[in-house]
Amino acid sequence: MELLTRYAFGFDLEDYDFRKHGALPRYVGVTGYSHKDALNLVSRWMFRSDVWPRIADIWVDFDMDLVDELWGVANLGNPAGKGIWMPALNLFYGVDDGRNPPYRPHARECIESDFSGAKWHEASPAKA
Repeated sequence: MELLTRYAFGFDLEDYDFRKHGALPRYVGVTGYSHKDALNLVSRWMFRSDVWPRIADIWVDFDMDLVDELWGVANLGNPAGKGIWMPALNLFYGVDDGRNPPYRPHARECIESDFSGAKWHEASPAKA
């Protein structure tokens, strides 16, 4: 049985063309079974095209105490359920359990090179 894990992705938006590919927040919080599953959720629910910004940071087993540091005061969804919780999409559409179709159900799946160059932040041993 796979366990759900909280992830936060930090995107490098410097060269990302919002007019062409749609607006996207700098940080996205998502809960999934793996980093690939989590990024695929972002692809289906948030990305407006198959052109993705570079991933600058990935937090694994995201510490919810860091929410204020990344987002300021935030409206959070449910970080315990599968889906995007920052922005709080899973409050409106529910957890990603197949009952509500995502914005782009046939969006491209991530590949290993999508993660190249990203800085990984693992949970501290004291919290794990």
